[in-house]
Amino acid sequence: MTIFGIRFGASQALPIGIDIGVAGVSAVALAVDSEGAHVAAASHVATDTNEPEALAEALASAVKELGVAERRCIVGLAEPDAFAIPVTFAPGMRRSAVVRAAQIEARRFDEDFPARDRVISLAPVAAGSFVLGVAKRSAIAARTALVKRAGLTVHAADNEHCAWRRAQPDVDAVLDFSVDRARLIMFGSPVGENATLFYGDHQDEFEFIEAIRAKLNVARLEDIADVRSIAVSGQTQGRDELISRLADVCGVSAQNAVIGDMPPGVPPPAWLLAYGLALWPFAAPLEEAS
Repeated sequence: MTIFGIRFGASQALPIGIDIGVAGVSAVALAVDSEGAHVAAASHVATDTNEPEALAEALASAVKELGVAERRCIVGLAEPDAFAIPVTFAPGMRRSAVVRAAQIEARRFDEDFPARDRVISLAPVAAGSFVLGVAKRSAIAARTALVKRAGLTVHAADNEHCAWRRAQPDVDAVLDFSVDRARLIMFGSPVGENATLFYGDHQDEFEFIEAIRAKLNVARLEDIADVRSIAVSGQTQGRDELISRLADVCGVSAQNAVIGDMPPGVPPPAWLLAYGLALWPFAAPLEEAS
């Protein structure tokens, strides 16, 4: 088992990417050839409940559709259960000193992530620079229990922000639509920021897009992320018109989220996040800091 991005052992087979979302459960199995990793099988089962037993049943069905023997999986965690921030320590510090410094840094978040319920990881970026990942141990345990009910084993828990970045490496942000909200995932250097926009908070689509523009402007002014291109994911009505308005109002290049050679006009698959999670074995390894 792996906890929040820490590898334990190795295997030639690749774990399955699992996305347990608001409106459905998705699973993706990858295969590797001379040209790299590609989707071998993918599935999505729609759901309308957060009840663990029903979600476990849907997950078992989704994995069965893949037709693979692999039962290890990568699950995702997102805010408010996990976040990542850039941190800088003095170059040349010993690993033990860096770990202690990371633990001290994480204390700033004691209110939402108390020490007894906190898992910390560090990803080196450059000399003295790291990405500090913090997750709730209880959230990992809940995900682990759910996938166990479906006959799976958690191999790693990944921050969904990182998974989206792997799934859509050629854009600066992803706008992912779900049942009652949209998530704006902005990729910065080295991290970026996430923002959630609820449809009910805005009178119409124009006001909604204006809110996105405001988020992008703040991220740019605060040097969090300079978004010039957005990939649109999830299920939403009037997709083509929305993409056009995003480009006009926000001054960005907007398109459907695509994988590989998919034509840009094809709606993105519902399993896109699961694909990014399945790519976890190809990410740079993290160091456990808790």
